[in-house]
Amino acid sequence: MLQYSVYARYCSSEELATAHRSQIRMVVPARGQVRFLNVTDHQFGKMEIHYEKSVLPPENKPSQMLLF
Repeated sequence: MLQYSVYARYCSSEELATAHRSQIRMVVPARGQVRFLNVTDHQFGKMEIHYEKSVLPPENKPSQMLLF
C-alpha cells in the first residue's frame, strides 16, 4: 500500500501548482509524509477507474480539493 488517503487539487498552471506545494510543505507534521505528483490533463483523462467489477470513465477536471 502506497498511501492511506489521496488528495487531489487541480491547478491550471505550473506556477499555481508550485504555490500550493509551498503552502503544503509548511504544514506537514514533523513525523508526516507527503508526496506530490503532477499529472497533466491528458494523463488524468487516461486514468482507469475500477469500481467493483465495472470500469468507470474518468471524472472531469476537479475544481477544488477532493478527498478520495
